[in-house]
Amino acid sequence: MTDIPLKLRFDILQIFDSERMVIVVEGKELKVTAQSIHDMLGIPTGGTILTQLDQCPKDDTCYDEWKEQFQEGAIIRLNVIKKAIVRTTETDFNFKLNFLVLFFQRIL
Repeated sequence: MTDIPLKLRFDILQIFDSERMVIVVEGKELKVTAQSIHDMLGIPTGGTILTQLDQCPKDDTCYDEWKEQFQEGAIIRLNVIKKAIVRTTETDFNFKLNFLVLFFQRIL
């Protein structure tokens, strides 16, 4: 939790019920399971080794589209990605990729 910005940590902890593993938003519950995380972020489940996943084709533009959210020529540091997450108002492609970059930085 130390790599997630303070306000985001506070907001998440206010709506997360750790005993029942649910996030409660506007009276609705979202179960937090390996499957729900997979469905939301596309993270593989079931012991898949990341290095065994197919690589993106060379003409894939997702990296370029992701970089466009940052200042041109700037070094993309983790702190800059954290700030982009805090500014996000929707769970679009950039939000998911920003989250995954921070997530994998912590486990690698």
